[in-house]
Amino acid sequence: WALLRYGPVERQLWEHLALVYTASEALGFAPWLLTLYRGERRESSCERELLRPLMLAVSSPDGLLPVQVELADRIIAQCADAFVLGTRPGDELHYVTDLAVVFPPGRLSPNVTVNPQTRFFGPGEAAARIARYVAQIERSGRVPEEMNLGLQLEPPVVLDTLQHLARYWSPSLPERKEPRRQRTEHVTVVHEFGEVVANAGGLFFESAFVSNDEEWIVENESPGGFGAFVPKALGGWLRVGCLVGVRREEGVAWGVGIVRRVVGDEQGNRYVGIQMFATGGAAVTLFSERSPGSGADAPEGELCILLPGATTRSGETILLLRPHL
Repeated sequence: WALLRYGPVERQLWEHLALVYTASEALGFAPWLLTLYRGERRESSCERELLRPLMLAVSSPDGLLPVQVELADRIIAQCADAFVLGTRPGDELHYVTDLAVVFPPGRLSPNVTVNPQTRFFGPGEAAARIARYVAQIERSGRVPEEMNLGLQLEPPVVLDTLQHLARYWSPSLPERKEPRRQRTEHVTVVHEFGEVVANAGGLFFESAFVSNDEEWIVENESPGGFGAFVPKALGGWLRVGCLVGVRREEGVAWGVGIVRRVVGDEQGNRYVGIQMFATGGAAVTLFSERSPGSGADAPEGELCILLPGATTRSGETILLLRPHL
C-alpha cells in the first residue's frame, strides 16, 4: 500500500518481516512448502514470503503507474518459487538486506558490511521466465495464459511492466541515458490537461480554468528533464504518468513534461523525476474528417498544443492531445 501511494516503506514493517523470518530460520522450517489458503493452487514458504516484498522493493516501483505496481506484485508472487536467497554473495544474488534492519533492501555494493544477519537475494530463474513472457507477448500480441494475472489489462501495459522488471532484475543497474548535473532553482508547475494547454499554448486570458500552480525546487537536471523536491503540502495529485506544465524561474514560456518517477519520504515530502518534451507551443484546434452531422465529434473541435522540436524535413509534427482522444 505504501508503494501504491509512492510513499516510503516504514522501517517497522521490515523489522516485523525480519523477526518472523528469523524465527522460521531458527526453528528450521523457513523453506518448508505449504498451501497458504484453502483451495489455493500455489504453495509458498516463509522464505518465499520474505522474498516477495524484498523483490518488489528493489524493482523500482517509484517508476511505475499504480496499476503496474499491483501488476508487478502479482508477477512477483508467481515468480517467488524461482527467487534465490543466501548468506553469501553469488552470481545470481545481486541484492542485499539485513535481518537486523540496519538498512533497507537494495542492490549489493562494495560498501556493504557483511554480518550474520546479512542476506543476499536475487531473481534467479525468474529473470529467464520474465524474458520468455516478454518474447511471447511481442510475438503474439497477447498475454500468456500461464501468467493468470487476475487483472484485465491491455498487453502493452503488461509488456511494459515485464520489461521494467527485466531492467531492474539485471545484474547491473540500468544506466542513465543522459548525465545529470546539480542545480537549485524554483519552478512553477501546473497539472491537468486543461491547465497545461492554457499555459503552454499562451491562452492565459481566454482560459476558463482555475490555476492549480505549485512551486517546486529543482535539484538536478539533464538535457531531457530534471529532478525536483516537492514539499509535503504540495503535490497531493502526483503519480507516474501525470502531465505537467513547467515554467523556469527566469523563463516566460511554459514547458510540457510528464512525471516518470515519484519517491516519498517519512516527512511526507516527494522527490520527482520529470521528462520534458518541449518548451513553448501554439494552441491549435483539430477537427475530424468525418461529416459534421455524424454526431461523433464536438462541433467546436478539440483544442490541443502544437509542440516545437520536430524537424520540418521529417514531415512529422508533435501534438499534445487530450488523453484517449
